[in-house]
Amino acid sequence: MEKEDKVTTETIMSDKVKTALLSGTMKLPTGKKLRCDIALREFNFKGGIYDVVGYNKQENTMYIVECKLGTNLTSIGQAFGQILAYKSILTERGYEFLSRFYKKYLEDVIKTKGYLKIQLEDWERIIDRKTMNFRFFVAVKEQARKLYREILAIKKDMGFKIGTLMVTKDGICTPRFWIKKDVDNMLVENDSIAISLIKKYTKKTEFLE
Repeated sequence: MEKEDKVTTETIMSDKVKTALLSGTMKLPTGKKLRCDIALREFNFKGGIYDVVGYNKQENTMYIVECKLGTNLTSIGQAFGQILAYKSILTERGYEFLSRFYKKYLEDVIKTKGYLKIQLEDWERIIDRKTMNFRFFVAVKEQARKLYREILAIKKDMGFKIGTLMVTKDGICTPRFWIKKDVDNMLVENDSIAISLIKKYTKKTEFLE
């Protein structure tokens, strides 16, 4: 009897990815764990909705994960295309992105009456370093495993390595596809991209403020 699929919407999917990043349960083939100190779901910036955005303080790295519910090649290809668009936006508006990310994080902490893991003054020091590392991932559903050859071909054409994660029918986010060790390694392999954080002003009033 086939297992019931519990991941029926991209909201559920992104929630599973966020939970996995915060818990630090995703272990890469290298032994390194994918872990974030803080993470947001459905973060809106410049007209785009970033499914999951997380920050690892020790690595000074942002993690961007685009979730794709569709299991056909066209849908998955679109997710990789979105990552390319996000990278372009971040290259131009990295400082603004990080400022809004932290502001949204503060709003969520206040709303949930949660614990503030990174203080405002610490975050200001972080972005004052002038650069931030970014890692990009596409999360696909378990049913997309059969397209691993096509996914590897898409990754090869990207110009930089975008990692692939899998969300199982049970709702577990994992960097393993359970195909072959070398294939799993290639699927999850990702580059750390250093992005300059130069504050840009579109209006004179913004500069004066």
